[in-house]
Amino acid sequence: MSIEHLKDNEPRPHALLATNIVTREATAKKAHANVYKDFNRIIMIYASEDEKRGKVKDHSSIIPLTSMIIGTVAIASTVEDETLAKDILDTCRKQTKKILND
Repeated sequence: MSIEHLKDNEPRPHALLATNIVTREATAKKAHANVYKDFNRIIMIYASEDEKRGKVKDHSSIIPLTSMIIGTVAIASTVEDETLAKDILDTCRKQTKKILND
């Protein structure tokens, strides 16, 4: 998570979920659910690959983490203050690492 991620045009699952979070269309909601599930799965794989990240053992441990990441991207992408956006992203990145490594 960085300010560069907010500025580039690369497709990112958390950015998709953050920017289209209020959609009411059923097809979009289903797509969002699938993206969210895949995002959780990817983070779970990442978290379980390294013995140092052994505390994240199940799906229920990942949901708060991915939700925090998505919320962070949503907030950081809506503020006009780049310094604040960087602070939001940096703080969340540090907390994510702490959660994965504690």
